[in-house]
Amino acid sequence: MSEPIHLEFQNLPSMGAGYLRALYPRKRGLRTDATLTPFVARIRGVRIDPAKLAAYRECCGFPADAGVPITYPQVLAGPIHIRILTHPRFPIAALGIVHMRNAIVQHAPIAPDAALDFEIRVEGNRWARKGVEFDVLTEASVEGVKVWESVMTIFSRQRVPEGAGADSGDQDRPHPERYETWRVPADQGRRYASVSGDYNLIHLYPWTAKMFGFPRHIVHGMWSLARCAAAMPAPSLPSRLTVAFKRPVLLPATVRYGDQPIDGGTAFAIMKKDEDKPYLIGCWVKS
Repeated sequence: MSEPIHLEFQNLPSMGAGYLRALYPRKRGLRTDATLTPFVARIRGVRIDPAKLAAYRECCGFPADAGVPITYPQVLAGPIHIRILTHPRFPIAALGIVHMRNAIVQHAPIAPDAALDFEIRVEGNRWARKGVEFDVLTEASVEGVKVWESVMTIFSRQRVPEGAGADSGDQDRPHPERYETWRVPADQGRRYASVSGDYNLIHLYPWTAKMFGFPRHIVHGMWSLARCAAAMPAPSLPSRLTVAFKRPVLLPATVRYGDQPIDGGTAFAIMKKDEDKPYLIGCWVKS
């Protein structure tokens, strides 16, 4: 494996600038005889903006006194993720990648006035049946103590080596005992972008999403996950929140959220309004 590329940041980079770079990728994908070059990125002392945190909680359905939700540190690290994915030495184009799965572990509460140190790593890849998968690993620490970590699994469709393995499996599908109906408005992608900084074009308008093969714009997967987290009881810490994204939610939409108690926590899903085909499935349990 080649030597890692190290990136050090004094301040969070611009998310918008990252998406501008993504529009002109000039990248051909990962060679079938190659592996991804490792990346390690670090930034220290990231402070939470109270107004942005409050807007995020409101957008995702958390109560005003929810503190720092388990999904929020990934939003804070988003600009670093984009900087890695649009780096000249990263061979996979950022536009067109698909967020397949996410696993978040929160070890301790995060105070809203804490200074967070982030380390983000990309190490290697896996060949799937129709493309390549890789993991983006993110850790957040406060005064040298790890309080939060995430593994975000990304898929990119491309040519694969002969005999590449089957697609990765997901956790068992839940059997909900309780349901809620959610109406997701047409501007939900833009609302979430305004609080997260994630202005990916597939989430904004029908015409921008059609440029990338979608019939309409789709909601952010991390909004869907946060909305689920806001709808269920949080297990005691440390806890683990996992999700598999099965298909996109086209906007506007009416969906069903369902959950069921399981050992140590809750299993959940978002489904189509009139059928049981899931958009996502996951669980939130004591770790």
